[in-house]
Amino acid sequence: MIQGYIYKLTLLQDTENFKKGEVYIGKHNGKNPYYFSGGKIVKKLINKYSKNIFERNIIQENINSIELLDLLEIYWIFYFNSNRNRFSIGLNLTDGGDGGVGKIVTQETKNKISKALLGKFNLKNRKPKSIEARINMSIGQKGKQMLTLRNVPLTENHRFKIGKSNKNKKRTDLQKHNASISHLKLVKTQEHKDNISKALKGKRVYDNRKSIIKIDKNTLEETTYTSISEASIKNNILITSIINCLKGLSKTAGKFIWKYKL
Repeated sequence: MIQGYIYKLTLLQDTENFKKGEVYIGKHNGKNPYYFSGGKIVKKLINKYSKNIFERNIIQENINSIELLDLLEIYWIFYFNSNRNRFSIGLNLTDGGDGGVGKIVTQETKNKISKALLGKFNLKNRKPKSIEARINMSIGQKGKQMLTLRNVPLTENHRFKIGKSNKNKKRTDLQKHNASISHLKLVKTQEHKDNISKALKGKRVYDNRKSIIKIDKNTLEETTYTSISEASIKNNILITSIINCLKGLSKTAGKFIWKYKL
């Protein structure tokens, strides 16, 4: 159990690069009574001037978990717009929480990191983790709250870069297969089902629930499946390939003949 808190530092005078009134938001677990502040910009200013250049106020206290402390730090940084990389003001360099989200790395810094790591890592020759190690990692992550930026809107520039990087990318057969069956893992709400039904109304769609038959070309042995999805999963064949065969657009799918069960 911790007794953490969120604090705010307010700059009391103008400096060479920063204006009076700019704010830094930080967090602390409360274990060190002499702790003043972290933060790259703050530490530089303290080393150059002194702690007296800041006014320090605790804005929220008695926080008893690290996860909640991280989330509240993110909230207060956005509340005061103190991420300099995002809002061009303030003394924070990230969105808070884990300390790295929202940081903008220059090309010069990227080149330095790349040069420093050159030859140190070779992912192709990396040994796969053992089953025991994977189980221990899974146990260690259970019950932890994962921090994401789903509620943070993407900028137009960010959206453009994502679209540009994905343009003309070719997916492997495995990626196509995983995408075709990904909907099976989703638990749809009634509202979601109603929206799908409304969108497909009047459109011609294939019946995924209708039983189909797989015929071996060599032995003519028949195997029945209750749905196209089941056949796709059990034979590791793309759903689209089976549908094309059922529609008569192709002769086989996965070297088998397919037809609806009458």
